[in-house]
Amino acid sequence: ASDSKITDSNKVSKLVDYLRGNKTYEDISSNSVAANRLFRERQATLGDITQSRPNYFKVSNAAYLDSGYKSYQASTTASQ
Repeated sequence: ASDSKITDSNKVSKLVDYLRGNKTYEDISSNSVAANRLFRERQATLGDITQSRPNYFKVSNAAYLDSGYKSYQASTTASQ
């Protein structure tokens, strides 16, 4: 594969930069260097999560519309 998007040896460090909020490698029209369009465009970046507390929700309060979700939900509820 000669595609630089696949063979780029620095892709891991670019991915870390992208996850940290760097927009240099986003696939956006304002990115004039096509070879730098490695990752999808984001609507927003994840902010700092320091001093936050994780939450665990045993039962979902969302009513998902995916096909098969109701049967999945019933089977997991029955096994608890």
